[in-house]
Amino acid sequence: MTKYTGGLKNFTRYKNSHCNLAGSILIRILAPLIWLFIPASILMAQVITNSYLGLSMSDTYFIFNMGTSSAYSPANANLLYNYDEGYATSHMVVKVNNTAYDLEDTVKCPVISGSVENGGTYITGAKTVAGLIKVYVLWEFVNNPATGSPADTVMIRFTLINTSSSTVNVALRLLFDTMVIDNDGTNISVDNGFTVITQNTAWYKSTGQIPQNWWDFDINPNEGTPTLEGRGYNYNNAYDTAATDPDIMEVANWVDVSSTAQWSVAPSGKEMSSYDDSAVVLWWCNGDQNSSGFPLAPNGSITFITYYGINLQQMLTTPTVTCTWTPSFTATRTPTITDTSTLTVTPTITLTATNSSTSTFTVTSTITETSSLTSSVTATLTQTPFFTNTDSPTATRSFTITASYTATLSPTQTFTFTTTASPTCSMTNTPTFTATPSFTITTTMPPTPTVTCTRTDFCFEILGIFPNPFSTDTTIVYKVCLAAEVNAVIYTVSGEVVRRLHQQAVPGWNSLRWDGKNDSGRTTASGVFIYSVEAVSGDDRNKFWGKVAAVK
Repeated sequence: MTKYTGGLKNFTRYKNSHCNLAGSILIRILAPLIWLFIPASILMAQVITNSYLGLSMSDTYFIFNMGTSSAYSPANANLLYNYDEGYATSHMVVKVNNTAYDLEDTVKCPVISGSVENGGTYITGAKTVAGLIKVYVLWEFVNNPATGSPADTVMIRFTLINTSSSTVNVALRLLFDTMVIDNDGTNISVDNGFTVITQNTAWYKSTGQIPQNWWDFDINPNEGTPTLEGRGYNYNNAYDTAATDPDIMEVANWVDVSSTAQWSVAPSGKEMSSYDDSAVVLWWCNGDQNSSGFPLAPNGSITFITYYGINLQQMLTTPTVTCTWTPSFTATRTPTITDTSTLTVTPTITLTATNSSTSTFTVTSTITETSSLTSSVTATLTQTPFFTNTDSPTATRSFTITASYTATLSPTQTFTFTTTASPTCSMTNTPTFTATPSFTITTTMPPTPTVTCTRTDFCFEILGIFPNPFSTDTTIVYKVCLAAEVNAVIYTVSGEVVRRLHQQAVPGWNSLRWDGKNDSGRTTASGVFIYSVEAVSGDDRNKFWGKVAAVK
């Protein structure tokens, strides 16, 4: 018997009840037994698998889930809520003329008979909303949008068609109930694991905030090595149809975004640890949550595309930086001295008498001088480092140290301060940086010194050439740690140069396409070719060789 695909969480919506936290916990405990009592009409589900992924979708409710396949390691592991148990809680809401309809609601959205098909690598189905809009949904296994292979990603494509005779406004809201392996409160990041989101957060296209990608991990990548990593793509795809960048993206507690036909953004700033149950929500609404959506003329249509699958790229986990500053200073003073000497004159009078009427006297003065000079200086050095971090795939960091000095001087004196600081920086986690800065300040109002720690390591890694063999074109996928000049040369097996290719590579994964033509623009014949790829960055360089076959 097939399990209830409406899911543990959706069972509360199925019963039109609102449970408190204790009730929710009770339902979680009883979930394995619930499906035994659900009518057979809601049990139908479509399932597809390949060597990397598995996906199931409820025919009745259009709720879905996904995880790894039995052939992948870890096998049968969750990427969305309870794939390994057969429950599904990721779902969609469509707004038509400012009224929101949940595609799970079979009263408002009856299933088109025979609309769900299982093609092995895809599932597609349709529902009618409000008698005005037909919604077609396609779930399909596609190649990884970051590397071009393998097929470890699901493309979800929505096409909304106006079947009425009047213009209709439409919008779409897609909820991913994230769960990686057994962590329902999965760690979600928008910078490839460098940081993880800790509070309900929303980004808006209108202000240029929408992240290009989002990642989720079974454990925080800054605290350990994840066993499984998921990745969603909000726009761009070098190997397939580009994703449709959403108007709003949310990372939030699932309980704040999971109400039936919900059309509101979760309360911002709420701690993600409140329920240990996280979710990602994408909105295509032509503005914010209060917008009417996209106007569709009669027979008009609009399509939204997004991707989610397994992450293959290296994470940018946050390095732990420890800097110990040892400041020292010398003070040279030139005091202005105020002399407080006191002169004391004590005359001594000697009288000399003669027999005449004239007398003389002699005055002898004793001069005593007392002098005192006191001076003191108190200088206090206060240094508070403040770090400003600039991170990119090369993880270059700039440290800015702000120092402040307070001097109390008596008497009036002129001071020259010479201050040196020699920090010792030790760091853990990748990437690794070194820094041995020093600086001198010779003023009573010191400027702000800047210390820059830069990454200097060079790497060059070839993932391979795909497809191989090829008929029209093929792509070399490679990775560099630093910006580099990359040159590829295609040779015949006899060593004759067929084509030279050049690319300015950026740090991270890059791809270099060969269209199967020679330098004269002519298409090459079938055969085996040798290719070399060389990356040059400063004085560092590395080269790889390989073979590729053309089948015309």
